[in-house]
Amino acid sequence: MEFNIIASVGTSEVDLAPYPDGSPTVPQDRVRKVKLMVLSNTAATSNTLTLRMYRGGALEKSIDVVLPPSDTKVIGDGGRTVLVVLPGRTLRAVASAASVHVLMTAEDVVE
Repeated sequence: MEFNIIASVGTSEVDLAPYPDGSPTVPQDRVRKVKLMVLSNTAATSNTLTLRMYRGGALEKSIDVVLPPSDTKVIGDGGRTVLVVLPGRTLRAVASAASVHVLMTAEDVVE
């Protein structure tokens, strides 16, 4: 079953969890497949959104997405997977400047 991840990300790290009451940590028997990301920079300056994957408390991987001023970037088309979060990992995000609105479409699948 597909679900959305919705967050307003600022300069403090936040969890990216299924809306409305999901866990940011992927269940041990599943893989979280993100199929669409819509990232909207509300700042009047360039902004970098950093997606971070943790295993327990340890940072395992990070991905930076640079966003132009007041711009929206769409990654993916809702069909193919653009990001995979492995079992037991937690997805979080932080922005270098003011708020970035994040919308993701994803699903947790048994692999």
